[in-house]
Amino acid sequence: MDDDADLGRLREQIAALDREVLNALNRRLGLVARVQEHKQETGARLIDAKREAELIQELTAANTGPLSESAVQSVFAAVLDVMKQELRAASRPENAPAARTVRAEIGTLAIVGTGLVGSSVALAAKRAGVARVQGWDADGATLREAAGANAVDHAARSLEDAVSGAELVVVAVPVGVLVETTRAVLAAAQPGTTVTDVGSTKRALAAIDDPRFVPGHPIAGGATGGPGRATADLFDGATWFLTPTPASVTGSNG
Repeated sequence: MDDDADLGRLREQIAALDREVLNALNRRLGLVARVQEHKQETGARLIDAKREAELIQELTAANTGPLSESAVQSVFAAVLDVMKQELRAASRPENAPAARTVRAEIGTLAIVGTGLVGSSVALAAKRAGVARVQGWDADGATLREAAGANAVDHAARSLEDAVSGAELVVVAVPVGVLVETTRAVLAAAQPGTTVTDVGSTKRALAAIDDPRFVPGHPIAGGATGGPGRATADLFDGATWFLTPTPASVTGSNG
């Protein structure tokens, strides 16, 4: 009986803590909503990946256990994602009028690398009126997840298949394979295709001498990745840098 009573008291304490956590999360969401309102008024970036990473680092450093470092990072990365999802849902009521259809200048877009940024580019392109988005990823599971999230219309069998017929190709692969993947894309792309990337480093890419290639980098992202967390508004209010090379400036690809 004593054991049963002890177990009951422990469960009651856990339930009480769970309610405290729930109340804290609701208060946090209210504060985050106020921050987002301020950002919208001032034109600041809605998603600050650097600040998110710093926050998780601060919480990890403040942890005294017994939660592990990876557990703290996973929990608060999930909290950040849920907060963003709640705010997006609140800003898109079910009875909102349908978005106006826009005719994009690009008919077919190819995304090579369908993680968070690549899939978000795809969703933003669809929102902008791009008729067809083709995608490919070296990780088949990531590509299937992107297709399941409706980020891509065609899950290509190969890089060459994804690039085929595309007017614009966005290379969104990890930096470690960025140069070789970009070269492979250029080798497969048609003469009139424009190719860009989203890599955070440009030094190695500067050696690519091809008028079709215009390096770029959007200052946007998140603390966690994956196409399941992709969203069309990831780049709203963000700055997207383009860094043309001498070849692309003097070339005739436009």
